[in-house]
Amino acid sequence: MDCKVTFTKRREAAESLPSAVVGMGVASLLFAALAAVYLYSARSFVDLGNYMEMDGNARQALDVMSADIRQADGISAYSTNGLTLKVGTNELAYSFDAGQRRINRRFESVTRPLLNDCDDVRYDVFDRNPTNGVYDYYPESTGATNCKLVQVTVLCTRSVFGRKANSTTLQTAKIVIRKQR
Repeated sequence: MDCKVTFTKRREAAESLPSAVVGMGVASLLFAALAAVYLYSARSFVDLGNYMEMDGNARQALDVMSADIRQADGISAYSTNGLTLKVGTNELAYSFDAGQRRINRRFESVTRPLLNDCDDVRYDVFDRNPTNGVYDYYPESTGATNCKLVQVTVLCTRSVFGRKANSTTLQTAKIVIRKQR
């Protein structure tokens, strides 16, 4: 058996400069792709949390409105963005403050915010009885005294990370006044 001493030439022992540059370029692209995926995922999770919080707040506000409207004796006055209910000898009012983007609830002399980050609210009132034998169609009411059903629609938006109105929620509810005949 012959033993030969092998050796490597000195210039072949190390990486060449072009292969090192290509390797660093590939590593940089991989790092940039991972960073982009991470940032996109983080932003998506923040947006999802924002949607869930706004949706929960809107649902809670509509639950409070639903309970109040169901127990009301009737409607004193309404407009597309305001509603005043008769509750015994008192009045309960919902008003929309566009400057503060808030729906306020006023009962007796106490006013409290009901929903923040609200861009629009709409109240529609409908007559007492359905027409044409269709369960879900009520004719629009001509006055507050004939109203039996109130439809409330709220639109809320909120920006995250400085992006304008990236989270939007729209909630609507049809509520029947139980004490109204």
